[in-house]
Amino acid sequence: MLKDSLDDQTEVMLILKNSADPLAAGYSFVTNSRLRFGEWPGAFPEALLDWVAARMGWRSGMQIVPGEAEEVFVHTYFPKPRLTLFGAGPDARPLASFAAAAGFTVTVADWRAALCDRSFFPDAYTLLDGFPEETAGRIRWTPNDYVVIMTHHFRRDQELIRILSSHNLAYVGILGSNAERSGFSMAAPCRSIGTPP
Repeated sequence: MLKDSLDDQTEVMLILKNSADPLAAGYSFVTNSRLRFGEWPGAFPEALLDWVAARMGWRSGMQIVPGEAEEVFVHTYFPKPRLTLFGAGPDARPLASFAAAAGFTVTVADWRAALCDRSFFPDAYTLLDGFPEETAGRIRWTPNDYVVIMTHHFRRDQELIRILSSHNLAYVGILGSNAERSGFSMAAPCRSIGTPP
């Protein structure tokens, strides 16, 4: 379940309860949506679920939790960062390969099925065939997502900017000529837009 959660771009916190009494020791994995799995002795305290939800994203260490007799060890597992490439032209192939080698989970989306093919993107985790409004709607976006728009199709790129501007993303970049990029503006800005001077 841990791998499934991380593959779904969900952070998971491990809580390890140490005790001199082996019957009182246990562990549980908890997501920010309160999904819980593991081996916890007895009922899992509701207050601990609230505590986890408020501290998702914390790094490893011993923590004192209100209502618990002992300290607990916590560790947050973060999903691999995801790079979504909109556009499967020949210029996307080395970027997909490089991003996968750098540790990203790579998704490639394009409406041109002949280009969005596993033979061209062997390192991509996911290939999505469809128009921007279809493929962008199939992705559960998170603040840890990176996007590069490289369709080289002005209307499709505009549509993607409109769709993506409603999401809180780590990065949105547009690859294209100065003439292509000059017609773009963000309706609701993401944290960064990759348009070099």
